[in-house]
Amino acid sequence: MSIRVRPFRISWRVYRGAAAICGTTHKTVKRVIERAEAGGARPATKERARNYEVVAGLVVERVKKSNGRITAEVAHDAVETGFQLLGQPRG
Repeated sequence: MSIRVRPFRISWRVYRGAAAICGTTHKTVKRVIERAEAGGARPATKERARNYEVVAGLVVERVKKSNGRITAEVAHDAVETGFQLLGQPRG
């Protein structure tokens, strides 16, 4: 006994449903599925620079100075001051 397997064609409704569940677009879902079926691997992510690295030392210093009892508002003010002192654009 032989079983015939019919090729399954994915409709656009399936892409849209999966996209709604994943919180992305149907185009992204389609692209990911097609890449996986073709045997392609996920592209490597690039390491990005963070804008807070410039003032991270200042925040660490303030946290140590307060024995870890610094509030978010005070830490935010320290970051703002650090950016201003360094002449760096914020964000």
